[in-house]
Amino acid sequence: MITHHGRFGAEHHNMHLNGWQRIGIVASVCWAIVGGLWVNSLVIDNLGASVSAELTSCLHNPEMDWGSCNRKFKADWPAAVADHWYWAALYTLVPIPIVWLIVYGLVGLVRWIVAGFRPRPG
Repeated sequence: MITHHGRFGAEHHNMHLNGWQRIGIVASVCWAIVGGLWVNSLVIDNLGASVSAELTSCLHNPEMDWGSCNRKFKADWPAAVADHWYWAALYTLVPIPIVWLIVYGLVGLVRWIVAGFRPRPG
């Protein structure tokens, strides 16, 4: 006898998430998107700092013209910031599971401590 258990024959299990877990999921998704864009901006600034400093130095040199400074900057900038998405993803996504583990560990620790203060039956 064949029974229908949901899509593709797999049993359907409802995930029961409490309010804090739902807040954590929403916060994680928001961090991945908004935090990812913010961190990407910081990473680009950091990776391109030396090229930007060279441009500033070049522009302040009275013997250099703007065009040659700008050409050098445009040539150096792409290589300087080439790996920005890798670093932004790393700095944005790696903390998410680490924070989840820390929070679950702290919740477990607090529950264990509180359980020690409850009277034992019998």
